[in-house]
Amino acid sequence: MEVKPDAPFTNPRVTPFIKCSCCARLIECHSAFCPYCREEIDSRYAELSRLVVVYQTAAVSSANTIKTAELGAALIFVASFIGFWFTPSLIIANLLTPIISVVAVGVWFYRFGRFRLNDDEYLKAWRDMRKSLTLWLALIGVQILAVIYVWKLHS
Repeated sequence: MEVKPDAPFTNPRVTPFIKCSCCARLIECHSAFCPYCREEIDSRYAELSRLVVVYQTAAVSSANTIKTAELGAALIFVASFIGFWFTPSLIIANLLTPIISVVAVGVWFYRFGRFRLNDDEYLKAWRDMRKSLTLWLALIGVQILAVIYVWKLHS
């Protein structure tokens, strides 16, 4: 069974698995025994584990998707300063991408950041989203300062 996506940033397609309580390997959801260590899998544990694994996987996948937008931050930064010299409206237009990115990170923290799960990949995704938020907010700050400077220059 796959979880169907309803938004590319917040609900990626995830195939559920469960994590063995003994060896911590991912196994198929309906397994009665772990194929690696032969540990018996309790059905209540399996259901809870499946939910946690799906949640963690969706969080990491969504964070990776959002993080890919960071490559555009340098281009937006350069475009803002080109706009600074040629047309102030380009600076204002370039504010849209960082604002969308901040909203995407905010949605990620709303959906996934409230629960501090003890998984290395999840914790890395959580730190990456904090760094991404800092990057985009700094870029917005620089762009706002550039807009203010241009307004004062043209006044």
